[in-house]
Amino acid sequence: MSVGFDTGSKWFDNYFEAYYEVIECYYKSLNSAYFDYSDYYKDYILPTARQTANSLKGVYKNYGDYYEDYYKNYFNENAWSTIWAGYGYGDCDVDKIIKKWGFSSKNDGNDDNDITGKNNGNNDLSAIKSPTRFKNKYVDKITNFNPSTDTLEIDIDSFGVDSSATFATGKSKKTVKKKLAKQDFDFLYDEKKGGLYFNENGSDKGFGDGGIIAILKGAPELTASNLVFI
Repeated sequence: MSVGFDTGSKWFDNYFEAYYEVIECYYKSLNSAYFDYSDYYKDYILPTARQTANSLKGVYKNYGDYYEDYYKNYFNENAWSTIWAGYGYGDCDVDKIIKKWGFSSKNDGNDDNDITGKNNGNNDLSAIKSPTRFKNKYVDKITNFNPSTDTLEIDIDSFGVDSSATFATGKSKKTVKKKLAKQDFDFLYDEKKGGLYFNENGSDKGFGDGGIIAILKGAPELTASNLVFI
């Protein structure tokens, strides 16, 4: 369950979203016949986390790249050890959660935060979430995506849509923005450049408060069957 951090630094936000997701998983793992610990997380921890997120909203928005670069490097080096130290015990797959949010896991020394597709039918791509800003530098870059075996998970809660979200492709960014964005599709793909876009304002002109959310390097073919809304 997403907390909703929106400080203006993608990597700061991702770290604390990963942190609280591990805490949520930890409490769920404690559930027993006598007490539902997941309710404890939902009723006590999550509201406090959301108050913290609200108090930090936009705090790094006007600082340019300094904090973005700092937090990207710092949390990529320390996310696993700092999160696992507090809530890594039990049945939770801390590695999976941390990698989902773009950080290196315990056994992954690579600090490249591009998302890499695996061409083995056992996809391990991170879920795509609404970026802090809809600009190329803030979105996920997806490499080696194989449309015959890979899928992209879209975190619909972060975009404010439901599982009935729609998708369409266009032969160029111009087609996507000028034509398809007026046809009430939620997610749009530029077949020429590999840009994946969120169309926030339905059939109104442009993307509204949306825009680019990911770039698939090499512009591989992408169809509705490659998208999974979670």
